[in-house]
Amino acid sequence: MPGPLGAAPDENEDEDTDGMERLRRITGWTHSDQRPDMDWAETESGLGTELPSDYKRMVETSGKGALDGFLDLNQEPWTSLKGDGLLIWAGTEHENLSCWRADGDDPDRWPMAVRVFEGEDITFDCRAAPSSSAASSSTRTTRSRWAAFSTPTGS
Repeated sequence: MPGPLGAAPDENEDEDTDGMERLRRITGWTHSDQRPDMDWAETESGLGTELPSDYKRMVETSGKGALDGFLDLNQEPWTSLKGDGLLIWAGTEHENLSCWRADGDDPDRWPMAVRVFEGEDITFDCRAAPSSSAASSSTRTTRSRWAAFSTPTGS
């Protein structure tokens, strides 16, 4: 697999690029979708809410895996913090939890929050895989740190 890039090749910062496609370009991900058959209607029915479209694309694309062995993507959101208004979509090796603050009817507009090990919530106004037009300077700095998803089993 090619090494990760600091930025997506031929990326135009003014263009509204699909977040998952952008992540594929940055990481050099060339594998076919790993979970294209995910039954989102059943999952969302069980949770009682729709889920953000970028998260669904990430799961369908990468399947079970981790970004650089650091960010473990949940195949279905965990609900253990639902009482705090949070749905957990990923976790880190440092026990930080990547969540959505499930406010409002449009899951694609839910802010992200990180519940750090110490219990504090840090909220970000962005998506799991933000579009290039929504990228902030901190997102541009962070993307250079992302490494490729772990190689899927059977590749």
